[in-house]
Amino acid sequence: QDNAGNVTEKTYYIDRTVQKPTFHNVTANTTNGDVYITWEDIETDAPLEYVSVNGIEYTKGSIIYTIYNGQYQVYFRDICSNEGYYSFTSTKKNILTETVNKLRYETNGYSFETYAHALNYRTSLEEEFVEIHTWIGPDWDEGIQMDYVDSINAKAGTYYLYKSADNPNIKVAYFTESRVIEVMQGYAAKDIEEKWYWETDIATPYAGENIYSFANSQTVMAREIELNTGIIYIDGELYEGNTYSTPGTHSVVIQDGYTNTFNCTFVIQDRAP
Repeated sequence: QDNAGNVTEKTYYIDRTVQKPTFHNVTANTTNGDVYITWEDIETDAPLEYVSVNGIEYTKGSIIYTIYNGQYQVYFRDICSNEGYYSFTSTKKNILTETVNKLRYETNGYSFETYAHALNYRTSLEEEFVEIHTWIGPDWDEGIQMDYVDSINAKAGTYYLYKSADNPNIKVAYFTESRVIEVMQGYAAKDIEEKWYWETDIATPYAGENIYSFANSQTVMAREIELNTGIIYIDGELYEGNTYSTPGTHSVVIQDGYTNTFNCTFVIQDRAP
C-alpha cells in the first residue's frame, strides 16, 4: 500500500525443494537402453532452469544414446537455485551381434562348441534304434547276423540289435556295449558338420553350449555386425548405418555425447581366409 492508499497484492513462493526430473527407461538407477529426461514447466512449481549430464548441458526430451557400463551423473537446478543430483548406469548392448567361435559343430539343427559335445548328443539319438535282447542259448538263431568284429565275444546273455557297421538297413547282433557304442558313434559322426564362423547362419545353440566364445571381450567376429543406437565411428569415420559388413579388421568407437565411450574391434570375414 502506498501513501495514497493504493493497494497491490503479490504472492511470493518460497521453495527450498527442487523438482526432480522424470527419467524415462531408467529403473533403480539402471537402464538397458536409451534414455530421455523430462520435467514440468509450471511457473508456480519453480521449474528447472538448467539440467546437465556429466557436466554437459542437457536439452529437455533429447535422447541419450547410452553406452555399455556408461556412468551418468545428472545435475539439475530450478529458478529458485535449488539443486539436485541423480545418477544412473547403463547395461545396454552396443553391439547386437554376438561374436561366434571360429569353429563350431552342427547336427540335427543345433550348434555345439566342441566336436565331442556334438558327438555325444548325436550318439544319444541313435539309442532309439538299439534293441536289447537276451540269448538263452545254447544255439544261436541263425536268422540273426552277428557283427563280424564282436562275434568273438558271442555268448549266452544280453546282446544288442543295431545297424550293421556296413549297412544301416540291416540289423546285426552286438555282444559288448563298447562295440555297439563304437558303431553308433560312427553313424553319428556322419551327421555332424564342421562350420567356420563365415559359413551360413548359426544353428540354434544347444542348451549349455557357448557358441559365442568372445562375447565378453571387445573383439566382435562375424560375417556381418548389427549395431545398436549411438554415435559410431568406424576406422575414424562417422558411420550411420545399422549393420556393417565390410570384410577386414576395423577399429570401432561408440560414443554417447556425454563423455562415455565404448571401444572394440570388428573382425569381419565373409569367406575362408
